[in-house]
Amino acid sequence: MSVVASVCMGHAPGMMGWPERAPKEQRERLFGAIAEAGQRVMAVEPDVLVLATSEHFANFFDIRPPFYLNIGEQSEGPAEKWLGVERRAVPGNASLAERMLESSLEKGFDIAYGHDLLLDHGSIIPLELMAIHRETPVIPIIVNGLCAPMPTFTRCGEWGESLGELLQAAPERVALVGCGGLSHWPGMAEQGKISPVWDRAVLDGLTAGDRSVLTEPPETGWDEAGPGAHELRAWTITGFATPPARAEVLAYEEAVAWGGGLAVVDLLPQQ
Repeated sequence: MSVVASVCMGHAPGMMGWPERAPKEQRERLFGAIAEAGQRVMAVEPDVLVLATSEHFANFFDIRPPFYLNIGEQSEGPAEKWLGVERRAVPGNASLAERMLESSLEKGFDIAYGHDLLLDHGSIIPLELMAIHRETPVIPIIVNGLCAPMPTFTRCGEWGESLGELLQAAPERVALVGCGGLSHWPGMAEQGKISPVWDRAVLDGLTAGDRSVLTEPPETGWDEAGPGAHELRAWTITGFATPPARAEVLAYEEAVAWGGGLAVVDLLPQQ
């Protein structure tokens, strides 16, 4: 059918690991927006969800591919017991994943792939908080937004656009989710530092229909946005796989207690 929904959001571990540390009103706004995003996704009855995110030393140690596509019949997670979620199998869609891989290779994208993947909070948080139905197949994409050297934002956009061409022509109804960011300094002395100026520049670009903020991140506030801002690459893949549209920001919070600027964005709001 086509791409029928597309959402981007953050995956701060504290949202599930220590939610009580954030003010009640902030929790309600953010969790309410994430729930709304999930309802929008499930309302269009997707056959499969393609999830672009980063991972945090759950699978890749000595070898860290720029891009990894899980083509297996399932993945499993979460890796972290402290998320408070029982580990489970997450169904995949090997047929579509293999078509995504073959198309990518034919177009010159050298993508790492495999049949197994341990999902950490970067994947489980959006699936759980958006209340994605557990029988919905999920195809995980891992982009290296953690350790240098990383793929360029431009290359992420090019691959996303290539995937979008395939998914738009696919017989399946496909929902997209990009997860990571925005500004944060994970596990560092600056933990809790946020760059609202940079975060809002990204969000303003998306609401104006300007996807270039995903391949050329705004310079204003970038130095304060922290290494966690590199996770924007997951949004870049998702954004360029999505048909062009003016995005709708469902929430943005300076969530100091959870260590970052957190947003929920519908990239393909229904008209």
